[in-house]
Amino acid sequence: MMTLKELNSFGRMLTSFLLMFSMCFKSLAGRKLLRVYVQGQLSDIQRKNCEAIALKFDQCPRTLQRFPESIKWDEQRLRDRCQETVVRDHAHPEAIGLIDESGIGKSGACTAGVGRQYNGNRGKIENCVVAVHLG
Repeated sequence: MMTLKELNSFGRMLTSFLLMFSMCFKSLAGRKLLRVYVQGQLSDIQRKNCEAIALKFDQCPRTLQRFPESIKWDEQRLRDRCQETVVRDHAHPEAIGLIDESGIGKSGACTAGVGRQYNGNRGKIENCVVAVHLG
């Protein structure tokens, strides 16, 4: 995790990186919210949820929470840009990619994405959240 001071020192590099994805967002508001979200994920905030990130960067929590659904963005273009970036920056004969599905059992129904589904960690259908990670 980076402190805000360290994050600020990477300001130009982060801006340059995020510019590669700017054409995926139809509005300036979308590009700004992307920057806030990425800064929050890279920051030293202990809980990396939209509310904590929004409050740390003086944004309305609900706006950041609804960012993926309320801002017009081109998902296919974003996917293509990510693939281009990975190929450009990680092309090496010994490079590997990993895709991992992780299930986390949940007893309540208040967590986003929770539902009765197959949890590979436990080998059964149960109330859980399933996430897919790419590395």
